[in-house]
Amino acid sequence: MIPDALHTVINELATGVQFGPLGFEIVQKCPVRVLAEAITNAVIHRDYRLPADVMVRIFSDRIEIESPGLLAGPVTTANIARIGAHSRNPLIIQHLRQFPDPPNLDAGEGVCMMFNTMQEAGLWPPFYETRPAIEREAVVIKLRNQNQPGIWEQVSRYIDEHGAIGNNEVRQLLRTDDRNRASRQLQEWVRQGLLVIQNPRAGKRSRRYEKPGGDSLQKQLPGLEEQPMG
Repeated sequence: MIPDALHTVINELATGVQFGPLGFEIVQKCPVRVLAEAITNAVIHRDYRLPADVMVRIFSDRIEIESPGLLAGPVTTANIARIGAHSRNPLIIQHLRQFPDPPNLDAGEGVCMMFNTMQEAGLWPPFYETRPAIEREAVVIKLRNQNQPGIWEQVSRYIDEHGAIGNNEVRQLLRTDDRNRASRQLQEWVRQGLLVIQNPRAGKRSRRYEKPGGDSLQKQLPGLEEQPMG
């Protein structure tokens, strides 16, 4: 099932072409080994108690792979690049390793390989989402086919898509478990005027940040009223 799914996705991607400066070009840039690992992980680490399917969605700028069930054990979206996957289905994994050409890498190596391969290709790192970012009991990995911009460009785009960002998401973009490092970076952007605190009365761990604007300014300064000009 895993190689059949991979071949189907690769064939589908091969039909998605666009006309560029050098002629027709394949739209998607995701390395095949990253795509293979993502599909494999979605199948072997899913929660088989849930009556749901593994989903692969292909968009013009990204590929999304959704696996039923939440992250296992101590794994979070912030630390998955370093801690690796923790299995909830060890019998399946052990069985696959006995195949002549097993689809899964050794424990803990596959996810790290995905991040390193995307970085070497100059692409965005894999981006994981789960509850509460999504309402379903699932894990979604997004593989973007765009060249990776700087950290501020990534944060800016995340806010444009989701409305606000917190320490957890910044740590994932920075590929670090250091909460203080992410906090210092957020504070620096606030000092520069690039961000404002969306909920300043909340504790530091729960704070969300957004770009300056009318709504944000009202939250920061509740007594501020618009003054007539002239």
